[in-house]
Amino acid sequence: MSTVWDKKELPRFSPLEVDERVDVAVVGAGITGLTAARLLVAAGKRVVVLEQSRIGTGTTGGTTAHVTQVPDRRYVELVSKFGRDGMRQVVESTRVAIERIASFVEEDAISCDFARIPAYLYTESEDEIARLQEEVDAAREVGMSASFVREVPLPFATAGAVRFEDQARFHPLAYLGGLAARLAGRIYEETRVVNVDKAEGDGPLRVETERGTVTADSVLFATHTPAGFSLLHAELEPMRSYVLGLRLRGQEPPDGLFFDTADPYNYTRRQEDLLLVGGKDHKTGHGDPDESYRALEEYVRQRWNVESIDYRWSAQFYEPPDGLPLIGEALTSSRVFVATGYSGTGMVFGTVGGMLLADLALGRESDWAELYRTSRFKPLAGGPHIAKLNVEVAADFVKDRLTVHRIDDVSDVPVGEGQVVQLGGEKVAVYREESGKIHAVSPVCTHAGCIVHWNPSEKTWDCPCHGGRYSSDGKVLEGPPVKGLEPVQLEVSAKR
Repeated sequence: MSTVWDKKELPRFSPLEVDERVDVAVVGAGITGLTAARLLVAAGKRVVVLEQSRIGTGTTGGTTAHVTQVPDRRYVELVSKFGRDGMRQVVESTRVAIERIASFVEEDAISCDFARIPAYLYTESEDEIARLQEEVDAAREVGMSASFVREVPLPFATAGAVRFEDQARFHPLAYLGGLAARLAGRIYEETRVVNVDKAEGDGPLRVETERGTVTADSVLFATHTPAGFSLLHAELEPMRSYVLGLRLRGQEPPDGLFFDTADPYNYTRRQEDLLLVGGKDHKTGHGDPDESYRALEEYVRQRWNVESIDYRWSAQFYEPPDGLPLIGEALTSSRVFVATGYSGTGMVFGTVGGMLLADLALGRESDWAELYRTSRFKPLAGGPHIAKLNVEVAADFVKDRLTVHRIDDVSDVPVGEGQVVQLGGEKVAVYREESGKIHAVSPVCTHAGCIVHWNPSEKTWDCPCHGGRYSSDGKVLEGPPVKGLEPVQLEVSAKR
């Protein structure tokens, strides 16, 4: 499914061909991984970046690139959980992240359409105005430049908004390409990490890939969610969000970042002559992607004079239990560090994550380490959310094993569709191409054993438990799994 960023040509890098010994191995070549690697190289460290596909093909390549300090959860809510001092640190760290992006753009002469613009948290309902005014007060108390405005530069009726100054936008893949150019010779694409062997004592870590081994003193997982099994997966809720890229008839797209107060919220910005509108989120492996696209298009056409819809795509993000990312040492491994749970603000929190991971690998003290630590526990903030999330995971695990769609022959699966079926006493995930060719794999997610669901919009197998996603023939696309779905050999009749 094409995105508005696809036309950007990025540098290519070879796979790992020989074993290497470095100071730091970075897993993942999105905004977090390349930010961390860029800073570590500048500090004189030997670094390699290991990317399972190509740079920017994960969530960074699917973002709408709102470079913003406006959190998914409101400042009012977050101040009540983390206090004013904690939220002042959030504002400080996200401001430093935006300035870090701006500095890299200037230092590396990156042509990525970086521009500073305001952001608007707006409502279409007069009933929401009092809450927005409370949000202004909470944001100002912790250092944000925020004001309440009645005028919002949108072509449909709004009741008012919180205006946040000095936010930004850019072309995310052009930015990544600029960072990658400074890391030439240190990035290996098409190199999937399959295991990290814990060190004995102070010995080095062994990062095993499908192509070779990298030995490193520290390992940074910048994969949006930790690969393999992690206790953090019990705290993260994987979500899909949907985007349309469209052209307007008779008007220029407004230049700003726009978020409404709906739940889930809709978000809008321009990219050159296109308008990007996203929303209609749901938990990965749940909901109906086609319905999300339909609802998003209906929302857009009700508010904008649409000439054409040129792009549509979805991307994955992870909701943390208390509204802030989890960045720090992996819960079960020393000198292995992770960054995850960025919600819908991954460009800024991803940069925060890259900066903090670099500090941790360098052994530097950071004022933000305690705030974002992976081991934090806030019973009032996170406890009920985590309990509810894991009840849902357990329910999916049981329900999908009891739900059986029996067929007599694999060719009973309609052309162009995928189904989890009971065939000859065995549960099988079957996808039948338009040509009639059959792909059959085990439906059991290799991460935690849940049963995958078919995503008809993107022709993928999506795990409803922890967000693992696989291609139609079972290859890992994203999420925690490190192994693909096991292939299943079937006898196919001549029936068509």
